Amino acid sequence: MAGKQDKKPNPTEKALVIRKTLIEIALGEKAADQYIKGGQVLNVYTGELLKENIALYKDRIAYVGPSEKMIGNKTRAWRVKGKILVPGYMDPHAHTDLYYNPAAFSDQVVETGTTSIFSDMHDLANALGLSGVLQVLKDAPRYPITFYMAVPSSSPPVPRFEGKEFFNIGEVQRLLKRPEVLGLSEVTAFVRILNKEPRLLNILNKARALGKTVEGHTTGISHDKLNALIDAGLTSCHESITAEDVKKRLRLGLYVMCRGGSIRNDLPHLVKAIRELSDYDTSRIMLTPDGLFPGEMTRFGYLDYVVKQVIQLGINPIRAFQMVTINPARYFKLDQEQGALAPGRRADILLLSDLREPKPVSVMSKGNWIIREGQRVSPSLPPFPSGTYDRPLNLSPIRPGFFRFYIPDRNPIPIITVRDKTLTRRVDRLIQDTDGFVQASLQEDVAKIALIPRQGGRAGMGLVSGFGARIGAIASSIAHETHSLLVVGFNDKDMAQAVNQVVKMGGGITVVKEGKTLARLSLPIGGIMSALKVPRLAGELERITNTLKELGCSLEDPLWTLGFLSFTSLIELRITFSGVYEVKTGKILYNGFVGRR
Repeated sequence: MAGKQDKKPNPTEKALVIRKTLIEIALGEKAADQYIKGGQVLNVYTGELLKENIALYKDRIAYVGPSEKMIGNKTRAWRVKGKILVPGYMDPHAHTDLYYNPAAFSDQVVETGTTSIFSDMHDLANALGLSGVLQVLKDAPRYPITFYMAVPSSSPPVPRFEGKEFFNIGEVQRLLKRPEVLGLSEVTAFVRILNKEPRLLNILNKARALGKTVEGHTTGISHDKLNALIDAGLTSCHESITAEDVKKRLRLGLYVMCRGGSIRNDLPHLVKAIRELSDYDTSRIMLTPDGLFPGEMTRFGYLDYVVKQVIQLGINPIRAFQMVTINPARYFKLDQEQGALAPGRRADILLLSDLREPKPVSVMSKGNWIIREGQRVSPSLPPFPSGTYDRPLNLSPIRPGFFRFYIPDRNPIPIITVRDKTLTRRVDRLIQDTDGFVQASLQEDVAKIALIPRQGGRAGMGLVSGFGARIGAIASSIAHETHSLLVVGFNDKDMAQAVNQVVKMGGGITVVKEGKTLARLSLPIGGIMSALKVPRLAGELERITNTLKELGCSLEDPLWTLGFLSFTSLIELRITFSGVYEVKTGKILYNGFVGRR
């Protein structure tokens, strides 16, 4: 009968059983599951290297010290003489959902020592909607790393010009109550906070009331406005560019993440602040790549690569390790769970040959060996489930005439001019013919640009200069942050062909010239993520990049630059569904009119 069935222990009872077993192992009253002996343990609390052994039970550290009383007949003993044991690395600001997917990302980065991450999920959330976020929450316990995440406070950043909010306040609050959700994604729409927008302030307030973090995105912000944003609830920022930026944020109580990755690598400037503060308190400083592209991840590693850069720039190795272990653990209030090799903590353990070489020779995550002496010993994960989830690409076939647009007034118009990898500037030029129709010019490198909603409807039209590739068109379903259809081109027929191919693939990237497809990549997960493993994906992306560079593009990473042309939180001009947007003023400067005059 149902009333006589054995009850399953509730989580509290289960935790008590585990804690009792850990106590028994520490006292030598019970055998450990695993025992690691003969190495030196880095104590991130004191900065000491100590000759100690570690006893494990399931995914927990039960004991650290000299005793061997807990070694039993069934204990797996690992001799690691000559190795240095350090805690697994934590990325406090990861992007796991552009090009690669969270499963493939986790499978790759664990091999180089990253055993936990805080994933800023605003790209996946914007592209897949709530069902995509729930899919990650469902799958993440099977990942080889511990996967924490953030949910967006505003999606998209500027709904007035970028379409309606994808998440209501109730959905955001329900997600924030999940233990795996540690905070809000980087608040790129900080202008709305400064304008005291009730909806956004309400969400930030709810997050802080639940004890969650609020990630900042405060590039170039003034001192007074930074004060205001912290008043609103911001807890960190990863956008420091100079040493003074680091110190300014620390002085006002923010945690600071120093960035060294594909989007920007500011470490040579930021380590100056770390050096100057080393005699005082650097516990609020962390390290992050803030996104590494698949090619660089495959060649260089991940957080181990960032730590090595900092060490090579003159920072004490132990301090560098603290910035990717105990510092982020304390920031996220996880320091009783992880971040150190200490009793009761999760068994995330890396074995190094040298303290100045942060790439581990062996990796244990959640009590399981992933890498042993340089060899993968755990199976790889299945891919993330494909599909467009809540936001399918439902565009009807586009015709070339869709891109024939005019500007009513025959005056110079602002052109989005690429300045570097992510920033643009405004250049005004007369580009219309006598009837007002806009003319692209391959010779002058002035292309048409359009951002088309996933469900169809009115598109934003404008002009862009500086992409450099002598192509007919390139279309992509990666368009930060709305992730709709973005196309840049000189030929209307090629633009239509490129967009239609992306839609047919269910998302991806296509390069077309004179009716011929030169390169393409399918991104079947929400239109922004591949199902491929990271090394193979890196090769596919490199082929597209090489195609563009062979055709005259001189940009460092043209695909990234393309995807950021719609990002409304970086100066100076961006393309939106409403037309060309000026970030500084928050205004739409113009939008092309399609069809006959």
